[in-house]
Amino acid sequence: PLRSEVLLNGSWQFVPGGGEGAEPVTVNVPSSWSAQPQSPMFGGITLPELTEATYRREVMIPAGWKGRRVVLDLGRVSTEAEVVVNGRPCG
Repeated sequence: PLRSEVLLNGSWQFVPGGGEGAEPVTVNVPSSWSAQPQSPMFGGITLPELTEATYRREVMIPAGWKGRRVVLDLGRVSTEAEVVVNGRPCG
């Protein structure tokens, strides 16, 4: 069977520092926070010094995929990623 895909490029909610206590901002993915300049929208944090951040996005999976194996390709994760779907860790 042919492989189907849903591209996740585009707008994501981004919160530096692990996602707690800060308002998310919209960023375009793919991108790297280390390529961004220091920004007041991130509370003056120098982005290359971040060690943790949260990205969030709502994704609609086609109904025809029910019961099928779904693979999430995180080809540009620098070090590690924790993936959560509907509140449950994946992996």
